[in-house]
Amino acid sequence: MKITNRTPLNWRALQTEVAKILMECGFKTELEKKIVTVRGNVEVDVFSEKSAGINTKILCECKFWESNVPQNVVHSLRTIVSDSGASHGLIISKNGFQRGAFKAIENSNISLLTFDEFQDKFLMDWLESIITRNFELGQELLPFTQYNYIETYEEQELNILSGEKRNEFYKIKNECDESYVDFLTLKEHYFELPKSIVSKIEVDKRIIQYEKRLPLEIKCYSDYYNYIYHYGDQTLKKFDNLFQKKLRRNLYG
Repeated sequence: MKITNRTPLNWRALQTEVAKILMECGFKTELEKKIVTVRGNVEVDVFSEKSAGINTKILCECKFWESNVPQNVVHSLRTIVSDSGASHGLIISKNGFQRGAFKAIENSNISLLTFDEFQDKFLMDWLESIITRNFELGQELLPFTQYNYIETYEEQELNILSGEKRNEFYKIKNECDESYVDFLTLKEHYFELPKSIVSKIEVDKRIIQYEKRLPLEIKCYSDYYNYIYHYGDQTLKKFDNLFQKKLRRNLYG
């Protein structure tokens, strides 16, 4: 599977999909951004930046061309990357690259990728970011679904609910599918091994295990993880609406 099964149908859709994936990987991302270089201002299709100890800047050019991308495009991006102090440059092409383009990236920080190759390159980063996102939401939802809710949330917080609203609380709680909550909160299954060893096989096994319980066909990773997240987010909002405020607890400290 890929991150998304959406096939870009034009240049704008291509750069939008690239930006979305990078944003979901944790990058601050902007489309058609003008950046400052030593030779003046230049516009790039997608600008992405992440600060995690060492600042990382990625400049992307998206080429929705019927022909293969030539080497002069590579030379141009190499210059922009060098002159702007960016970490990496990516050229994402609809149809591939001329032979000279691959020669032009030797000993450089430029990568030439089709959209599928771009997804493969960022898949593990994307999975780590999205699973972390789901895990954090799951930790907010988990206390509401536990049998020891009254002890966890203090009895007076349930006592502020009328009898009708208290019944609604237990109705939402009982309707909450425990398998979804479990998957939102079982981050350790993915990160107990070094990242280089965590394989798509382990991820796919879990998706296959849960897919038959979901009311949708899973065609890509986004289908699965976004459905799970949406389910948890909507359930959490029901509890928030019931209490007319956000109640958040951590069961483990």
